[in-house]
Amino acid sequence: MLPFTTNFHPSSLDEWRELRGKLIEKVWANLGTRPDHSLDLEPRETGENKMDGYTVKNIVFQSRKDFLVTGNLYVPEGLGPFPAVLDMHGHWSHEIRNQSEVLSYTQY
Repeated sequence: MLPFTTNFHPSSLDEWRELRGKLIEKVWANLGTRPDHSLDLEPRETGENKMDGYTVKNIVFQSRKDFLVTGNLYVPEGLGPFPAVLDMHGHWSHEIRNQSEVLSYTQY
């Protein structure tokens, strides 16, 4: 396990590059797979809900062969450019939580 705290700051660019490489490998190890960039994602929109000031689009795409991922795309109204939040639904061993909840907890 890598030591890491919210207050950690590498003291040099070389230290950051070394830590970055370790973090990337740890993420891939935890995911248990690597992306196949030759795979067609086959994205599609399955519906949308108009809200006050934004639209929530229901989307689905193929992340691995015959493995579909669902999510919500939060798109602000207006001419923009504006940021959008892609909300990928996650399942953990004790709960189901999505990024919208996390963003609301952190006051974004």
